Amino acid sequence: MTSAAPWHARLAAAIGLAETPGPGSTPRILDMARKVAAAHPRLDWIGAYYEDDDIPWCGLAVAWAVVEAGLMPPLPNPLAARSWGIWGRRLDRPVPGAVLVFTREGGGHVGLYEGEDATHYHVLGGNQGNRVSRAAIAKSRLLVDEAGRPIGIRWPDGVALVADAAPAARPAGLAVSTQEA
Repeated sequence: MTSAAPWHARLAAAIGLAETPGPGSTPRILDMARKVAAAHPRLDWIGAYYEDDDIPWCGLAVAWAVVEAGLMPPLPNPLAARSWGIWGRRLDRPVPGAVLVFTREGGGHVGLYEGEDATHYHVLGGNQGNRVSRAAIAKSRLLVDEAGRPIGIRWPDGVALVADAAPAARPAGLAVSTQEA
């Protein structure tokens, strides 16, 4: 998948980054938290909040990628996946690199759009199988408003839409994700 979205490139470069099983934490995930915390005074609490990598970190991964690309994540809490549902501007359909916000039992999930098939979005994200990975997530889980209109497709304000990148076809063996962790 090629994307002109720099936040996508940052997160794609981290594919394979995984939590440390059991006690202990992966230093790079904790470094992501410190980087996001330093991006804005209203985010300074994030560095102390991430004491270990067992804390859900899909929002952290997307926030880190956005900050690395010179943009601001949603304030005051980019760690809450659903807070991305008001970030930037809403799109009617995804383009490569768009932020996708999903519902899930017990909360939400956030990742970056890479492609789709008839029933699933192909999503690059953190904390998918406890790592930065690609997964297929059911389109029915996309965040919608009370009228059923999709609001979970987001693009940063002030950034031109990607015009030269096309969605990727579903890679062989892309796992379907039903409950991110």
